[in-house]
Amino acid sequence: MEVATFVKNVTQFEPNESTGMCVAFSAAQIIRMVAPGHANASSPEDIDQFADYIYVTITGQMTKPIGITVDQLKVILWSYGISFEEIGTNTNSIDAAITSGCPVIVMGAESDFHYLTGDSPYSWNTAGINHCIIIDGLSNNGGYEVRDSANSSDGPVVYNKKMGLFSAIKVFPTWIGGNVIPLGWTDDGSTLTAPNGHKVVLGFRDYVLANKWNTNNVPLEEEYHADPVEEYNNQSGANSGSRQMFLSCELIWTPQRGVYLAGIGRELLGTRNERDQLRKQVTTSHS
Repeated sequence: MEVATFVKNVTQFEPNESTGMCVAFSAAQIIRMVAPGHANASSPEDIDQFADYIYVTITGQMTKPIGITVDQLKVILWSYGISFEEIGTNTNSIDAAITSGCPVIVMGAESDFHYLTGDSPYSWNTAGINHCIIIDGLSNNGGYEVRDSANSSDGPVVYNKKMGLFSAIKVFPTWIGGNVIPLGWTDDGSTLTAPNGHKVVLGFRDYVLANKWNTNNVPLEEEYHADPVEEYNNQSGANSGSRQMFLSCELIWTPQRGVYLAGIGRELLGTRNERDQLRKQVTTSHS
């Protein structure tokens, strides 16, 4: 049974378009997936146009078979607010992800994707080609249910679990709750420690665990008291609290609001404006 509802009959093969768009199509399907048992309002054409947009954004063109890398796929998912983590490419890791209700985007040699019979799903020579598909279920006959834009179908097709993979990304659907420790981080029940050694505690720890945090969004400092917590946002009496800067965002806590994401753009713009003013003052004083 599939862990999400995907759009049916989606194919990456369109006239005058690149044949190397499997990553873009997998990303588009993941971004537009809905909970099991719910109707997916997107059409195959919606997914095609969305994948085209993703592909052009990354590669700058639509006709040459330029592959999208694992790191570029992560950027795509992150930019659309998709929570994910890299997992092992072995069947135990993938099985555990599917059992927990999470689809897995995998990349590997196209020649290593097979039906349970051992036959290739593809009619062309697959030698030297890498491919990307979505594993989204465990079949009753011991295989993986997959969504493969190079093998369009009304429902999931079943592939052999033996795949020569070089990447597996577990995607956390928005409808699944529960705390998740980011891959590579450690937690002792009160202190969450990132791979770079910085620690996250109390309400900030709870927020990271509850929001399926991107494993690469590590803290750059420890939490500290601040007054005001946001330099460029008048919070009408809610200025004192704590804050902690991460690689891609900043978390703030105040007694009035609890933990929330800072308006980092407003803060950065305010700081830059002050910097520019100081530079003008320095230039004027030396003229």
